[in-house]
Amino acid sequence: MKFQEIAERKRRMLAEGLPAQQVMEQIMSDILTYRKNQSTRLNGIMKIDLLCCDAEAQTIRMGFPVEEWELNPAGTLHGGMFATAVDIAMGMLAHYYGEGQVCTTVSMTVNYLRPVQQGDMLVVEACVEKRGRTLVNMTAKGWCASDRKTAVTGSGTYMVLDRQLD
Repeated sequence: MKFQEIAERKRRMLAEGLPAQQVMEQIMSDILTYRKNQSTRLNGIMKIDLLCCDAEAQTIRMGFPVEEWELNPAGTLHGGMFATAVDIAMGMLAHYYGEGQVCTTVSMTVNYLRPVQQGDMLVVEACVEKRGRTLVNMTAKGWCASDRKTAVTGSGTYMVLDRQLD
């Protein structure tokens, strides 16, 4: 399914009066499947899981299993992979609200708080703080699945461009 088809499906589901939560769950799943099918890109290489989303709270929670290839020389999750996980989670929300338009990261801040080990899972929850006509401001928090201790926080601004994705 192409990204424009996903956006059209979202519009149809909402027009049919389906509950916003049901629509968000289905569309987020479709967006993640679309991204995972890009097998030669980072979205397709990382093993990303959609854990849950909340239409009312405008949040998404995603899991990122930490694999050997994602480690730094110290044997823990590389900082760039932390940033990528935060960007993917916030970017998924931007794409959901972007209605099929290209969404790009304008700015992003990542705060590294503690390491995550191979074999653990980094869980990242992103939340929309403010949505405008073209900008979406978000925050994110990530923690180790094994102990639920916060490992990373972040914030970002995403721009919805006047250009379709496919």
